[in-house]
Amino acid sequence: MAKVNERSLATLADTRQAASNENWQQILSWGENDEFLYQSHHILKAYIAASYELSFEAGLEKAAELVLSSRWQQPHRYSFARTFGAVKRCDLAWRTIQAGGDAAADPAFVKQVRQILAITRDEGLRGEMKQAISRAMKGGLSIEPLVSTWEFSAKNSKSSSLGTAIAALSPRTHPRHLAAFQSAMAEASDALMAARRPSLREFNNVFVDRYGQIWSEDGAIIKTSGKPISSVKRQDVPHHAQAFFGIKATRGIYHWLVDRVSSYAWMRDGDHRDFHILLSDQAPAFEAETLKLLGLSDQVANVGDAAFVEKLIIPRIGFAGLMYWDQVAPVFNRLKHISNTIAKTHSLEPYDKIYISRADAKRRTLVNEKQVESALSENGFNIVTFTGMPLWQQFFIASNAREIVGPHGAGLSHIILCNPGTKVSEILPIKDGTYSLRFNYARLCLARGLAYQAWLEPQLGEGDSWSVDAAAFLEFLRARG
Repeated sequence: MAKVNERSLATLADTRQAASNENWQQILSWGENDEFLYQSHHILKAYIAASYELSFEAGLEKAAELVLSSRWQQPHRYSFARTFGAVKRCDLAWRTIQAGGDAAADPAFVKQVRQILAITRDEGLRGEMKQAISRAMKGGLSIEPLVSTWEFSAKNSKSSSLGTAIAALSPRTHPRHLAAFQSAMAEASDALMAARRPSLREFNNVFVDRYGQIWSEDGAIIKTSGKPISSVKRQDVPHHAQAFFGIKATRGIYHWLVDRVSSYAWMRDGDHRDFHILLSDQAPAFEAETLKLLGLSDQVANVGDAAFVEKLIIPRIGFAGLMYWDQVAPVFNRLKHISNTIAKTHSLEPYDKIYISRADAKRRTLVNEKQVESALSENGFNIVTFTGMPLWQQFFIASNAREIVGPHGAGLSHIILCNPGTKVSEILPIKDGTYSLRFNYARLCLARGLAYQAWLEPQLGEGDSWSVDAAAFLEFLRARG
């Protein structure tokens, strides 16, 4: 890389270039000057990554001291904490989160602590974190939902069998990532086979807001999304006698299709017309569009700062609950049926093989995607971009495909509509600390009986863009037949 003027500090761009080249020793060398590290929280995070990659314990301890500086705002500290968690130093992550005065008073405190709690195995740390969460939620953690008198239609069987999930490495990818994938798939298979049946719970006399937060009249926080809780009285906000909780802080289509759409299956038998469906007044348009396709749009009630609900129905399905496919299938069958019906009116024919493009993505840019698209097009794949396409058309294309290829991204969420046995090949950027999210489509394919394979490419440093060894990937894809 270009030589940096010795009389000046290396810049963020220099640091990102060094990280992309895996020149970790250079970053550690620059990091001997504290002012270099103080330039940007991205630089300090790269220094943490470099210290981990080179097993430089003194560097991790130094970073743990620097993150306590008053130069950093609390969101920066949360970012540092997540980086410490990614490099398996949850003790330093917990120390970082607690810095900065009364950290527990920050509405985002509980959400950040839970992210670290999910990955630490130190029982001492876990106990401290749980106690801190309990105090911050003002007793709401002990308020358990009641078993609802409503339930999903009685079904007994799980899905007939798990799908398959394998992975292969690009020549540039470290073998530890393949080992992590295989370990994650073994854990996912065990969890899916132990799945609990979908159920409904309820809270009585609670407030909810647009962020999916739930709290009681005495201020106990039952569910938090990291936002301030409104101080309101029931007589001053919209009131619902009974409602179904359809709000989540996550706004992406993956969580909507995979985590939430299945929860509406219990409403498809026509006996629940007097229930309001609570959606955020800031929800993305695809939520209301999906409910319209399901014939439920007239029950939607948008929630803003706060609403009061006498009986709030909460679904409990979870990812593993998809194994009870016969209980949640009615909503997906309806979406497939109505989408096929609309497609016929437009004289659309299904594609057998598709590549779901991310060429217009603003995040996690695959810099040589056009090269991949061109090669796949020559091999019989139809290149589709879902952005701006009507939702019914997206569902129609995905549900009728027999082979799907795509880089990691929201477009692959549609595979939940695919038939068992469908082939799915994901081009997956991978780095330490990303496993829980990046392996989601592999887990989904296991749950839905699909034939999944991943091609693991390295995503280096702090940069958001990445590339694929196109020739090696195409050889890998052809070997599948």
